[in-house]
Amino acid sequence: MDASTPIIANLRTLFAKHGQAQYGEHVTQLEHALQCASLAQASDAAPSLILAALLHDIGHFLHHDARAALQAGIDDQHEVFGAEALARWFGPEVWQPVALHVDRVVEGNTASNTARKMASMGSSEIALVNRVAIGGEQ
Repeated sequence: MDASTPIIANLRTLFAKHGQAQYGEHVTQLEHALQCASLAQASDAAPSLILAALLHDIGHFLHHDARAALQAGIDDQHEVFGAEALARWFGPEVWQPVALHVDRVVEGNTASNTARKMASMGSSEIALVNRVAIGGEQ
């Protein structure tokens, strides 16, 4: 058994428990994750970015009551929960895009702040974050 087995088991458990929750109209959390990963793969993204796309909303699964927070209009900070959890097992090439995916589209975020945070990302990563942002990713 290799070192990745615990994280794979944990991710399977999280997706089994929360993957069928509705993300939006007629789309589950699992379907949304797979769509994002497929978009990354179709964009010839690096394997680490495809993984980040797949796991970008994992923080919703880790929040104690994400559904209630979202319904109340409260930011559940799922990008923070997700990035912190993923940083235990993956390098910044996976957790950093997860940490940035909401900040990129939050109203009132300044262009200079976004540019500073994205400065360490490669052009393909920035292109994917922009494509997800244009698509209304939350």
